[in-house]
Amino acid sequence: MQAAVENVLIVTLGNIVGGAFFVGVLYTYLNSTKKEKELTAKAKAASTRAALER
Repeated sequence: MQAAVENVLIVTLGNIVGGAFFVGVLYTYLNSTKKEKELTAKAKAASTRAALER
């Protein structure tokens, strides 16, 4: 019985740590892609404005 409780505790801690890591990585990836798209759009808009002013 004690071995089962220890196993459940170890597995639970592993799931918490692993889940936090993978969710954090996914969130960071999605957030960085969004910012990259925003920066690209701003650069294109500035380039278009500069071309129109010539």
